[in-house]
Amino acid sequence: MRERGRHIKFFAIKTLIIIFVSHEFIRESSQLCVMTLKWKCASGSALKIIAILSMTADHLVKTIWKGSEFINEYLFLFMDKWITPGFFIRIFGRLAFPIFAFLLTEGFVHTCSRSKYALRLFILALISEIPYDLCMYGSVFYSGNQNIFFTLLLGLLGFTALEEFKKNRLNGSLLLAGIALLAITLNVDYELKGVLFIILLYLIKNNYVLQALTAGTLLPYYGTAWLAAIPISMYNGERGFVRNKFLKYAFYLYYPLHLTIIFLIQS
Repeated sequence: MRERGRHIKFFAIKTLIIIFVSHEFIRESSQLCVMTLKWKCASGSALKIIAILSMTADHLVKTIWKGSEFINEYLFLFMDKWITPGFFIRIFGRLAFPIFAFLLTEGFVHTCSRSKYALRLFILALISEIPYDLCMYGSVFYSGNQNIFFTLLLGLLGFTALEEFKKNRLNGSLLLAGIALLAITLNVDYELKGVLFIILLYLIKNNYVLQALTAGTLLPYYGTAWLAAIPISMYNGERGFVRNKFLKYAFYLYYPLHLTIIFLIQS
C-alpha cells in the first residue's frame, strides 16, 4: 500500500508539473503571437512609401548632394571623413532595392495578368531611361548602366522562367540563361547579382521571414541594404491604400518624374 501511495503521489506531482509547464508555455506563446501580430503592421502600400522615400534620398545624395564622394558602400564608422549627413542619408537610401524586389514577387503572385504586368515594367523602363541617364550621367544616352526597371523586368521574366522550369527543365534553363545574358549585356542596375537576388526571393515567396533574412544576408555588397529586412519582416500580407488605378500608376510614374526634377534642379 505504501509503495502504491508513493506511485500515486509521484504521478500527481508529475501531472501538476506538466500542467504548470503547459500553462506557462501557452501563456508565453499567446503573448508572442500578440507581439507578432503587432509587429506585422506594414501593408504593401506602406512598404512602397518607404521604398520611394529611400530611393529618392539615395538619388539626391548621389546627385545634388555633392558630398557623396565621402560615402562608401560599406560601414566603416571609425573613419571620421565618412560620418557626414550624406552618409546617413545613403544608409536609408540602400533600403529601396530589396523592398522593391520583395514587392515585385508579391505583385507577380497576386496580379490578374502577368503579361500586362511585364508590359507595364517594360514601358516604364523605356520611359525612364532618358531621365535616368540625364540625372545620373548628364547624357541623353549612356550604355554603361540601365535604370532599375530593367532589373525588375528581368527579375519578373525570371519568375516566368522558374514556372516554365517546373514543366520543362530544358526550356526553363535556357530562359534563365538568356535572362542572365541580358542582365550582363544591358548593364542593368545592381547587375546580374540584383536579378538573381530577385529570383531567389521568388523561390521562397511563401515565407516572409525567410525573405527578410535573405534580404539581410545576401546584400552586404550594397552596404546597409540588409536593413531592409526590418520593414520586410513587418509586412502583413495586405495591399493597403493603393487600390485604384490612379494611385497605382502614380507610384509607377514617380520614378521618371523625380529623376527629371532632380536633373532640372542640377541644371
